[in-house]
Amino acid sequence: MTGWDALTRQLIALSSRLLAPMNHFTSKMGVRAWRPTYLNRLFGMTIDVDKLVSMAGAALEAEDRYVLGCSKITGKTGGILRILNERYYQFIACRGWLSRWNTIPELRAHDAVIFEDKEEIAIIEMKRWNTTKGVSEIPGINSNIETLKAVSVPAFMIIFSANETTQTNDNFAFLYEKLPVLKDCPTKLYGFPTINTLQAEVDFWVAGWQVR
Repeated sequence: MTGWDALTRQLIALSSRLLAPMNHFTSKMGVRAWRPTYLNRLFGMTIDVDKLVSMAGAALEAEDRYVLGCSKITGKTGGILRILNERYYQFIACRGWLSRWNTIPELRAHDAVIFEDKEEIAIIEMKRWNTTKGVSEIPGINSNIETLKAVSVPAFMIIFSANETTQTNDNFAFLYEKLPVLKDCPTKLYGFPTINTLQAEVDFWVAGWQVR
């Protein structure tokens, strides 16, 4: 048994123990009803920008390691940056959030909506910011922010990007210059090292701001 196999078995066993107290909950049809509220309260998983970005970042980093492994096997170069696709990153982030919240991607013109039972508890917009000058994406990001400010539940702006390790602070300064509305918003950054298709070592990062 590999280390990963053993870890998977341990996680499955832990999940079974955690779900056991909920077994007495049944729906009208006699089918066990999963209670996300129970788990969220158990783990203190109320939604905030720190948890959202940390979970999305961990999912993206795991995907990067998988792609790096595939690249090595097939004689290619690069990790997650081999696939420069905004939707790809968005769905990976949503997959990370699914471990704690009922996350529905691409719902009602939003990139993601999170529910607790049938109640909306968060709305999320996500953008890939990765062009050379970083200017063309700004209007779209700003439009997303204005949309989020108008909703009635907690709302978050998520940005995916990559750069040389020494450039992250400068890129954040550029973002705040172009999008000053983000300056006073609670924020979280998650970054990890990877390799691009040119075999250069760079940092991939995901950042989030709670705009409402």
